[in-house]
Amino acid sequence: MKYSKCKLLLAASICAALLAGCSNRADAPKILDMTFVPQSPVPTNTDVHVTAQVEGSNLSYNWKITGGILREVQMHSGQLTPEETVAVTESGQDNVGAIIGPLGYTFLTVSPNALHDIVTHPAIEAVFINSSDSLSVTADDIAIRDWVEGGGALYASGRAAEYVRTLWPNRITFPKPDPYAGSANPADDLIQACIVDDPAQQSLGFDSLDLTYPSYSWPPVIATGGATTPIITADASSVVNIDLIENLPPGEDFEHMPVAMYFAHGDGIVVFTSFHYQPGLSSAETALLDYLAALVVMHPLKLRSHDMADMAGYFPYMDFVGLTTTDRQADFSFEIAGADDVFLILNARMGALDFSVTGPGDLHQDVSGPAPITMAFPNVADGEWSVSVKAISMSVAEVLPFVLSVAARSKDLQLVTSVPEVIWRTPMDAGTYTITLRAIDDRYRVDEMIVGIKVE
Repeated sequence: MKYSKCKLLLAASICAALLAGCSNRADAPKILDMTFVPQSPVPTNTDVHVTAQVEGSNLSYNWKITGGILREVQMHSGQLTPEETVAVTESGQDNVGAIIGPLGYTFLTVSPNALHDIVTHPAIEAVFINSSDSLSVTADDIAIRDWVEGGGALYASGRAAEYVRTLWPNRITFPKPDPYAGSANPADDLIQACIVDDPAQQSLGFDSLDLTYPSYSWPPVIATGGATTPIITADASSVVNIDLIENLPPGEDFEHMPVAMYFAHGDGIVVFTSFHYQPGLSSAETALLDYLAALVVMHPLKLRSHDMADMAGYFPYMDFVGLTTTDRQADFSFEIAGADDVFLILNARMGALDFSVTGPGDLHQDVSGPAPITMAFPNVADGEWSVSVKAISMSVAEVLPFVLSVAARSKDLQLVTSVPEVIWRTPMDAGTYTITLRAIDDRYRVDEMIVGIKVE
C-alpha cells in the first residue's frame, strides 16, 4: 500500500509533531487531526485525553506509545450509589430470593409487569427474573436492554429465557418450537454437569457436580453465540426430547448442553440458567447457585473497581468473583505477562477480609481490613500469582461475596479499540514521546499518524 507522505509540522505553541501517512484511495480511512487535553508540553504523571478526528466506516484503532500508560476511554457509568439495591420478581418455578438473602442482600419483590419501570429507578443495579409461565415480554421491556447496556446486571432463569430470546436474539439459541411449553420434561433426573469457566472453577473449588434438573418444563439451550461464555455444560440427553425440536443442528445430542452462561451487553451483564433453586439441593448445587447470584450482585462493585484502577492509571486485566466465610478461604491463581506494574483491588459490600498476595520472585503482601483493599506492585516480572481471601467479619451475610480485580499497565503498550480516543498517562521522566494511531477499516485499508508529545 502506498502512502502520500504528509508534511512534518512543528508547532512550537503545542510542542507536538505530526506525521500522517495518507492513503491515495478516496474511500480509505483518513486521520484528519489528533487533539490533546491538556495540550503539550505536559507535566509528568498526567492523564492526557487523546482524541482523533477520523473519516471512514467500520474502523478499528490501533494505538501504540513509546512511554507512559495507554488505556481505552472507560465507557461505563460513573460513580455508583453507596447502597446497592436488588429487585427480584415474584417467586414461581424458581425462588432466587432464597439465594440472595444469605449473601447479605435485601431486595425488592416486584411484578414481572413492572420490570421496565423498576429499572429506571436509579438505585436498582441488579435484577433477578424468576421462571414463571406468566412471563411475557412487551415493547416497553426494551428499557431492560438499555438498563443493562448502562451497567445493570440481570439474572434470568428457566422460562425467563423469553427475555433473553427477545432482547438479545443472537446470544443464546433456544429450540423452535419450545418443546416443553406447558408440559413436563421427559424425566425428573440428576444430570452430570461440568464447570467449564476457569474463574468459576477456581471460586467453587470443584469442576463437576450432579444437578437436579427441574421436573417442570424448562427450555434447553441449543447453542451460544461467540460473545456468550458458558459457565456449566451438562449431559442433558435424558431430559430433552430431541424429536420435538425443529431447529436442532445436525449431530446435537445434548450431552454437552450449556445450562449456565453469561454475556456482556454494553457495561452490563446477563446471566441465564436453565435450572433453579429448590429445597433439598446438595451442598455443591447450593454453592453453585450462590456463585451465580454473586456474579450478578458483584457486577456493580466490579465496575467500581475498574473505576479505581482507571483513576490509578491502570487498565483492567481480569476479574474473579468469590465467596468466603470466617471458616472458608477462597484461593485464586493466574498468570500475568507483559506488564510492568500490577494493581489488585479487593471489593465487597460489607464485612472485613484477610487479603494475601504472592507474586513472581519473592513478592508477597498481606493486608486485612474492610473493603475496598488495594495493593500495588511496581516493576514486576512475568509469572504466576496466587491470592487468598478470607472473611474476618461478615455483618449480616452468611456467605460473603467479593470481587477481585486485577489491573496492569505497561510502559510500552499497543491497544486496539473501537473508539478513536484513549487516555495516555505520561511517564514520570521528562522527554519527548510518540503516539502512533493506525485507523484500519474492515477491508484492511489503513491510514496512520504519528504525534510527538513533550513531557516536562
